[in-house]
Amino acid sequence: MFKKLILAIILALSVSVSVSVMAMDLKLNEEWSTQAVSGVVFKADDAQAQFSGGVFFGPIANLRTNLGKSVLGLGGLIGNVKVDETGVYKGAVGITAITLFDNIIQGSVVIDPTEYKWIDPDSYMFAVTIQPVGALEVLGGSVTTLFGMIAK
Repeated sequence: MFKKLILAIILALSVSVSVSVMAMDLKLNEEWSTQAVSGVVFKADDAQAQFSGGVFFGPIANLRTNLGKSVLGLGGLIGNVKVDETGVYKGAVGITAITLFDNIIQGSVVIDPTEYKWIDPDSYMFAVTIQPVGALEVLGGSVTTLFGMIAK
């Protein structure tokens, strides 16, 4: 199930990126930023997600529109504190594969350093995190614009 989900995400992104690359520029990011994130961590073959909070640093490259908005980011580092199945706080570190919409949403592959085994596929986890401050800024601007139109 987990492998099919990752494959579907990769295929969807590759199609959308290949279509939109013609109108956008992919450039290395010269200004890496650190952002507080929160989200969930999915362990392979486990139906329950573990909530997490942490820090994202990156991205390495951005796919930007002509107006300068970042649609897709590639690469970066992430460090999370998560709660496992028993309620124990643990750390998770990893590599961010993609970011979306001005780096507000991140998709990362993370590991728990205390339980990590290189050749064990169950050691790897998938994290989906969001930058709450950036999301509130985007949603707040949209809500303000909507109420502004209603008031006129």
